[in-house]
Amino acid sequence: MINERYRTLIKMDKKVPCNTRSGRPVDPSKEVAILDAATELLFTQGPAKFSIEAVARNAGVSKVTVYNRFNEKNTLIEAIIHRQCNTLLQYLVIEPEQDQTPQQALYDFAQNLAHFVLSHEHLNFLRLLGSLHEVDRDLLHGMYNNSVQNALNTLSGWLKIQQKAGRIDCTDTEHAAELFLSMLAGLDIVRALHQLPPRQPGEEINRHVDAVVKQCWRLWEK
Repeated sequence: MINERYRTLIKMDKKVPCNTRSGRPVDPSKEVAILDAATELLFTQGPAKFSIEAVARNAGVSKVTVYNRFNEKNTLIEAIIHRQCNTLLQYLVIEPEQDQTPQQALYDFAQNLAHFVLSHEHLNFLRLLGSLHEVDRDLLHGMYNNSVQNALNTLSGWLKIQQKAGRIDCTDTEHAAELFLSMLAGLDIVRALHQLPPRQPGEEINRHVDAVVKQCWRLWEK
């Protein structure tokens, strides 16, 4: 089953087109159930076997209920992409706690991001994107901007703050952020796309994150 932390509604600026019909108010819990069932089916069976009928059956609702919210299969797939992207945004924050060093704040950021990006759910999602041929290109571009580019901007902005405060020596923060994120997840994503197992969640990822943070901080520290 999909992990509980993925049970969030769509909160993107660009709304996914859904049917709007007069009558009784939409039950949010049914929309969550539909998206949960659709996500699990899409990740485990792929787009070829993905259907509104199967989603309705797994969500415990009628096909009419699904169609009332998502007028076709591609609309539902786009909603899944939006939700997955929205979930990633939760991990793109660097907020040092009181008395926490900048290096520890960077480590916590990298830990949270790596455990999400290298999770089975997210890697299955990336494999899925590679197999979709009918999804709006603008949607995929928007997903990149709200995920990868957002991560780069967040880290680059934080490094600029550390540079101005005299804590590190890192003049090209955009390039530094790109190198850091590439080291953090790049090869594991390539492994996943080639159907090879990535690092396992837990201590294996923790050791990798620790090594990346130490190597980069050694380059940046004054």
